Amino acid sequence: MEIAVGYEPTVAEVLTALRANGRSARIRLVAGGWITVVAGLFLEVAAVAELGTPAVLLGTLFLLLGGFYLLVAAGMENLATREAARLCVPTTFAAGPDRYRFELSSGAGEGHWGLTKVIVSAECWTLAVANRVSLVVPKRVLDTTERAAFDAFLAGRDRKLVKTV
Repeated sequence: MEIAVGYEPTVAEVLTALRANGRSARIRLVAGGWITVVAGLFLEVAAVAELGTPAVLLGTLFLLLGGFYLLVAAGMENLATREAARLCVPTTFAAGPDRYRFELSSGAGEGHWGLTKVIVSAECWTLAVANRVSLVVPKRVLDTTERAAFDAFLAGRDRKLVKTV
């Protein structure tokens, strides 16, 4: 498999890919935040019912921790917007059987498929190394033959390194 293509992803494509990639983490943070806030409120109410200072302190700690979780979840959207600005530039992408190369306006990079996680969505492939998105390749930029070859290549990879969202 040898694929070489030049393209510029749209903000909508990149944001959709990044949101799909982080959806489960965001859900866990929001759920954990609300559960922790409710537990904190319960402890605060219980402290009023004569459980004493430790319950007040623990309730306050839970309220602060839950608020922190919710702030982090809200900050994920801001992070996605900043990442989209970094990735929505003219890009060249060349993929071979062992390695891939890409060039953005911010610089060039090269990766080894064995170290790269590929997240497959309906609109694009997202390449991530060490949990950092390196590249978003929209499916629209490949013709049918190249798309089929790339999908077949991904199907033959370790399932831990290919995730469908």
